[in-house]
Amino acid sequence: MRFFNTSCALLLLAAPAALGQDCPTPDSNIACVLSYDPVTCNGCNYDNQCLADAAGQTGCAPSCAEPDASQPCTRDFSPVICGGFTWCLYDNLCLALAAGKTEADCQRSCP
Repeated sequence: MRFFNTSCALLLLAAPAALGQDCPTPDSNIACVLSYDPVTCNGCNYDNQCLADAAGQTGCAPSCAEPDASQPCTRDFSPVICGGFTWCLYDNLCLALAAGKTEADCQRSCP
């Protein structure tokens, strides 16, 4: 799970989304942290599992592929956002590539 204090990273936090369907909205009385670790539940995308739970969703799975641990990547923090319908945040481009993304899929997340 990743936590961010920068305004550019907080732009990732958004309402649930899905292609061509209505997704349950999280109950505003349930407190969730503002972290971006996206999950997909029944065709709906949520910024994290807490928000999915607050919307009554079950059967969720991570939306972003984990980097292949056998790839030799540094742990420097130069974040990139890669995606399409669900945006995935990686600590650097090497880790994004190790997760199966391409350079064309990705852009630096903060100036």
